[in-house]
Amino acid sequence: MLEPLQSTEFRFGGLIVGGQAHGVWVRSARTGGVWHNALVFRREGKLSSAAEVVVGTSWHQDPETARRSAEALAEVDLLAYYRRALRPRPPL
Repeated sequence: MLEPLQSTEFRFGGLIVGGQAHGVWVRSARTGGVWHNALVFRREGKLSSAAEVVVGTSWHQDPETARRSAEALAEVDLLAYYRRALRPRPPL
């Protein structure tokens, strides 16, 4: 029997890139008994699209621990994650 997907998101900060503000969230999803974490960047502002940029992390932490880990990231680390999220990915 398949386990139902468990997922949570916490907004923990913001980042300004190229003059555009982005809200930064940490997403934790549990599949097969293992937690997977990602950082989600969403543009903020009245004219911003609803699109989000997502990048996985190497963490496999429960939501509360992942939130604390994300809050501990320095701005330079958040910017590195954001740039990694924008890199082209090979097709599946």
